[in-house]
Amino acid sequence: MTTAPSQPAGALGALIDRVRPTLLTKLVQIEDALAQLLTAPLSADEIEQAQRAAHQLAGSAGTFGMPQGTVLARELESFFRNGAPSDPITLLPAFSQLEELRGVLEAGPDQPRPLAPPDTAAWADSGGILIAVPDPDLAAQLVAATGALGRFAQHVADLPSAVAAARSRSWGGALVDLALPDHDAGLALLRELRRADPDLKALVLGGGGDFLDRVEASRAGAHSFVDTGQSPDRIIQLLIDTTEVSRGQRPRLVAVDDDPTILAALEVVFEGAGMALTTVSDSFRLWDVLTEVVPDLVLLDVDMPGATGLELARMIRNDPRWALLPVLVLTGSIGPERVIEVFAAGADDYASKPLVAVEVLTRVRNRLDRARAQQRMAQIDPLTGLVNRAVLHAEFDRLKSLALAQSQPLAVAMIDMDGFKKFNAAYGHGLGDVVLQRLARLLATHFTGADVVARWAGQEIAVLMYGMARSDGVARVATALESFRAATFATPDGPVSVSFSAGVAELGLDGKDLQRLSQVAVAASRQAKDTGGERVLPAGWTDDANAQVVDVVLVEDDEVLAGLLVHSLHTRGLRVVHLSDGKEALSRLTGAGRLRARVVVLDVDIPGLNGFDVLGQLSARGVLRHLRVLMLTAHGGESEVLASLRQGAFDHIAKPFSLPILMQRIRRALDA
Repeated sequence: MTTAPSQPAGALGALIDRVRPTLLTKLVQIEDALAQLLTAPLSADEIEQAQRAAHQLAGSAGTFGMPQGTVLARELESFFRNGAPSDPITLLPAFSQLEELRGVLEAGPDQPRPLAPPDTAAWADSGGILIAVPDPDLAAQLVAATGALGRFAQHVADLPSAVAAARSRSWGGALVDLALPDHDAGLALLRELRRADPDLKALVLGGGGDFLDRVEASRAGAHSFVDTGQSPDRIIQLLIDTTEVSRGQRPRLVAVDDDPTILAALEVVFEGAGMALTTVSDSFRLWDVLTEVVPDLVLLDVDMPGATGLELARMIRNDPRWALLPVLVLTGSIGPERVIEVFAAGADDYASKPLVAVEVLTRVRNRLDRARAQQRMAQIDPLTGLVNRAVLHAEFDRLKSLALAQSQPLAVAMIDMDGFKKFNAAYGHGLGDVVLQRLARLLATHFTGADVVARWAGQEIAVLMYGMARSDGVARVATALESFRAATFATPDGPVSVSFSAGVAELGLDGKDLQRLSQVAVAASRQAKDTGGERVLPAGWTDDANAQVVDVVLVEDDEVLAGLLVHSLHTRGLRVVHLSDGKEALSRLTGAGRLRARVVVLDVDIPGLNGFDVLGQLSARGVLRHLRVLMLTAHGGESEVLASLRQGAFDHIAKPFSLPILMQRIRRALDA
């Protein structure tokens, strides 16, 4: 073992000259894709090809001694994985990363460093927690609670510091207060954390926020939400539980070497990088250890007594149990003949002695990434790009455990296309596949954070929504439905729009396992289809034949606006009655045979009797004890708002308004 700076291995220097043209070809492929984005979006195949080129560069650059090239290539890979957006905010940095990557590839490999105990300030700590909160007292308590659990924590109090910390190292988890110092800054940090590490679990401090705030945070990358009323110890424990359940066990490695100093040094390196290493000094014990540990990767020294590393590699490849296990060989001599021997024995890669920590870690991580990629390929539905049903079951079990531990809701949605068989019969299955792919991409964009979108079967898609109650889930899926049915598809008959129906169930309320929850959600989806389609219904929904009992009464004389609101409310599975005259509304809402409603959306400027007078009469007759009134007005002055609230209005919203916000206000009134 040496601590003096070592020279690059001769084979590495020779190989980089041979592979540089291939690397630059991949670089040109990425450059062409970015150039096309300046004038037109990329197709799904073009995005996939560019992402694959970036992924290959990320592995190759690190393998051949260019760790900065790996970082830059992974940034570009993440850019294409996220859909290759063409807005300047993301496109200009991508061009900058491309040019920097070109310089790295042309410059060649960095000078490798010797294998030595890593500096904890410079090495990625997979258990480290980033705490981004502006309150210094709370931050101090959270940092102390993290330390008490044996974890490293770093506190940042503003957005620039938080972004710098996110880019400086890998984190095991993050706790984010959206007030950093304001809501937009908190969302910006969530997006930066997701960009730096798409798998990072970020918890938002403040779980009781507005529904729209929660959805916005989820889209930015929040995994779940933590109630500020809980103690710092409990908050940190929930975050650690989340990361451990989400990430599963640390990568498990086995190293076989007869030199105890090498094994001791490898322990320091891999434990510092968040990996669990089991060491074996007797090559004949390898088979027992493999059975006990079931590792993700094995490192084998070539020159050992008993059985050499190359012999062990051949035995591993010939055993069906371990045939796919990644193998990295450690050797003190590298030359053309030895390289041929290493790969002929079935090894995936090699590292030369004296060992260089960066090189060994990079090679191991690349092999682990490739193994995970192969596993993901077996888990992905080839048509839609969504995870398959087997993954959904595993993810449900994981999120169920997390939901029970954190007392959070978990909703399951089942989505089914409306009239899809007729669509396929009319326009062909090819266009039907395009429609299904478009829906899958929309849902994957709409549901982020801890959400899971999977292809269930045929035209059915399932969604797991962590932290969402049933009513919240209905609202989120309905928003996705409104976006999807606004799109059109070119057919011989002209542009055609397509819709879907869905049902939403909640863990605990509607069932305890995925089988039961999916059954009741599918039943609700079928009810949605039976009542006209293009709507999202909660599990247990019933179509009450009694027309005198409704969810919402809309009193609005603008027929266009009323039609839009009725359609949106219907989409969300609500029973709606539309009235356009104030006198008629007062008559229908009072008296012995009155129309019973949970919420009244009442416009102020309506014929017959204005909204304020209707509200006053409803208050005087005691009707407001049984319903909540939301006032709509073209004027948002303070005096008008106060007047409506004094008369008993539940809420007030000024025109023009955002439809999603109005839907949220109505839902809040329904839940009150």
